[in-house]
Amino acid sequence: MSNKTILLTGGSSGIGHAMAVGLAAGGARVAIVSRRPPGQWEEAAPDGWNPGTDWIRADLAEGVHAVQAMEQWLSTHGNRLDAVVASAVDYASPSRHPFEETTLEEWDALFNVNARGVFLAVRATLPHLLKRGRGLVAGVTSDVAFSPGPLRVGYAASKAAARALFEGLAAEMVGRGVNVVQLLPTRQVVTPGLRLRRPPFFDFAGYIPPSAFADPICRLVCDLGAGLNGRVVEVGRHVAAANDGDTP
Repeated sequence: MSNKTILLTGGSSGIGHAMAVGLAAGGARVAIVSRRPPGQWEEAAPDGWNPGTDWIRADLAEGVHAVQAMEQWLSTHGNRLDAVVASAVDYASPSRHPFEETTLEEWDALFNVNARGVFLAVRATLPHLLKRGRGLVAGVTSDVAFSPGPLRVGYAASKAAARALFEGLAAEMVGRGVNVVQLLPTRQVVTPGLRLRRPPFFDFAGYIPPSAFADPICRLVCDLGAGLNGRVVEVGRHVAAANDGDTP
């Protein structure tokens, strides 16, 4: 992957960070979009990664400012862009709750990042991929986008909106050289955001680590998702559950 260039959102923690680390380890150039600077991340930045050139400071919830930040980086590097990976996520609440307790502020926060944020990142990068005649658009989806359950209606609705974006875009990209692929965790993932929504000493047995996403995204980037346009790739079905080191 030494000749691949990727723009990745949500790379400061969790699944996004694990994918950024895996891609960088494989030799790819990864531009990471995040609100927080690398010094405030829960984990160390990828080895060999240059924040001076490849950290894009942007809050996807801010819309226009986020687009401007991405376009500034793309104005220099867009002609070499191979893929965009949308992994930024917002849960907007520390715990699940009934729909009638959902506030307008929470609803907006969920959609601003989980749906609108995907639109902003893909809309900014897609023209560059199409100009090159090839590329990959990848995003992290969720089981709730397919089977919404109780107590997380807002989150499910925002992820379902993103799913619709990916599926519709995949149909538009047929024959145009750009493949659109979704990554679906088969079990819950032990991310910093999830830890905050679980009680102290919660047993994460059966959950999978974010690192489970590193190999699948590297495989997708290597051939730009050839033959997988419109597909959903499951992640973690045969990955060992998080060990004691992944529990608080």
